[in-house]
Amino acid sequence: MATGFAALDRELPGSGWPCSVLTELLVPRPGIGELRLLIPLMRELSAQARKILLLGPPMPPYAPALAAHGVALEQLLVIEAQRPVDRLWAVEQSLHSSSLGCLITWVSDPEVRPEALRRLQMAAQRSPGPLFMFRPLKAQFQPSPAALRIMLLPQPQQRLALHVLKRRGPVLGCTLELTLPEALQRVSLRSVAPQAPPQSLPDHRDHQNHRDHRDHHNHCDQPANRGSFSHGLAKPLPSLDRLAHTRPAAASG
Repeated sequence: MATGFAALDRELPGSGWPCSVLTELLVPRPGIGELRLLIPLMRELSAQARKILLLGPPMPPYAPALAAHGVALEQLLVIEAQRPVDRLWAVEQSLHSSSLGCLITWVSDPEVRPEALRRLQMAAQRSPGPLFMFRPLKAQFQPSPAALRIMLLPQPQQRLALHVLKRRGPVLGCTLELTLPEALQRVSLRSVAPQAPPQSLPDHRDHQNHRDHRDHHNHCDQPANRGSFSHGLAKPLPSLDRLAHTRPAAASG
């Protein structure tokens, strides 16, 4: 699948992001523009009405920025998983969905066990789209079955340096510098006419009774045992719905 960057497409086998395999993107820290590297792919997939899953992002995705870049939010699903073991389990389970266009996940632990990565690589072979995993730079010294490994380093003026550590074919000796899609700096908000002040203040006792009733109602609505996963921004994939409220009884990896 085309990356949206001609210079990168020329250096990747198949002239784009590989599908049905694990791709590792190594970053020094979150927020260097790593997700903007995937904006062209996300825009293309969402235009095809294919679902995009963001699993365990380190910070909430900024929906107005994604929409401004042409990503259809109704095709976007976000799942939060706090523990790395839960995150890897959720990735493996999500790859069973045939409606998944792309899966993007973040794993902060640099020492993920090789057998866990091999399971993900095998699960990715059953998925038609690409699987991206953002990992710390230290992970470059760990063995990995990923078919593609790229180190990402931030550069001035909205640019990103890419050093391909591993790919199918000859080793790439040079470093690529790409200009990322521009970050959204400002959002235009619709103005709303101010409302007139109330004619009279409510009775204090009525307000207190309403607040007590509201607090009791909210407390009763809280689930007795919340799972490790939650989702937002869009409707969940039909076959992934259970991941939003289910945690594994016993997970390994």
